[in-house]
Amino acid sequence: MYRNKLLAGTLALVFTIGLVGPVFADESSGISDTPSADVAVPFGAVTTDGQWFEFAGFGVGQPATGCFPADPAGPGCVASGGGNSVDADAPPYTFDCDAWGCFLTVQDAFNRGDVIEVFDFGSSIGTTSAVPIPANIGEQCGPGDSSDPEVCALDPLSSSGQFLLGAGSHSISFSTAQTAIGAYASYFNVVPQTAPVGGEFLSIDSAALLVAGAQTNAVWILSALAVIGSVAFGALYITSKRD
Repeated sequence: MYRNKLLAGTLALVFTIGLVGPVFADESSGISDTPSADVAVPFGAVTTDGQWFEFAGFGVGQPATGCFPADPAGPGCVASGGGNSVDADAPPYTFDCDAWGCFLTVQDAFNRGDVIEVFDFGSSIGTTSAVPIPANIGEQCGPGDSSDPEVCALDPLSSSGQFLLGAGSHSISFSTAQTAIGAYASYFNVVPQTAPVGGEFLSIDSAALLVAGAQTNAVWILSALAVIGSVAFGALYITSKRD
């Protein structure tokens, strides 16, 4: 009888875990048995204000989930040490881009070696950057806080990608193209595109650099023309004096 009760209790535990999705106790990968105390309440549609949303990935070819408790099917995720993330709810992640489009940024964090495939309405639009699986499995992104997507974005060995999305509605989901460990947490955010410059869409930073470059080139051109003009006028003046 005791053995039967033990078996029934074990099956009940397995069933309960199955309801809330897979649970992996490896906080170095961003996955935890229990959600962080800093997790946010569930979000509906994704905002396009640059907010980082954290999600969970698994084995190669497997779809990503959100983070529990925002997504009951997801595992617990370790929140960003930068205090700049919230848990994503269940995919797909839907939002609208204005007439100039949006930038979707996907940033891996925690352990290096994970590459993420991105889908829009179920069609692949590419993967994050190719990175090697480190010789030391479990090697963290850096420098500094491996849980912060802003920090990991500075690490060329931490996979990331930026995708320009057109105007209108989008429905984003993720799967794993490569993984070092098998379960990991990553982030994404969405920001609006700026006005097109010269027929080409440019981000705010790119536009500012373009304007600065144009101004610099204009100064060079004006300075060069002034020098050439002065030399030409001097030569003409000397020639006329001789005549």
